Amino acid sequence: MDALQRVKDAMLEETKKAEKMKEEAVEKEKREYTEKAAGAHLVVAALITIVTFIAGITITGGFQSGDDSHPDSAVLMRSTVFRAFVVSNELYIHVVVYLCCSYPLICARAT
Repeated sequence: MDALQRVKDAMLEETKKAEKMKEEAVEKEKREYTEKAAGAHLVVAALITIVTFIAGITITGGFQSGDDSHPDSAVLMRSTVFRAFVVSNELYIHVVVYLCCSYPLICARAT
């Protein structure tokens, strides 16, 4: 009877070890997936930042030329829509840069 109990205990111990190894493998797979996803998200965020920056420095409508009172200023400078575009573009680029910088910290905390 004592030998049977030892066999049962050994089998139970082996089952627990196998379950623990399986859990560790699943956890490792989740961590690798999160790291790959974080890298992909950072690439997309960087591309969005570049496009936003280019939209901000490329003035919509062009520049005034000649002997105006403000040469080389934006043609649409007095337009409300243009001003809203500039403000929203500045806000958006600040948000995206913040997210690009803080995203690795958020992912590290999540794992």
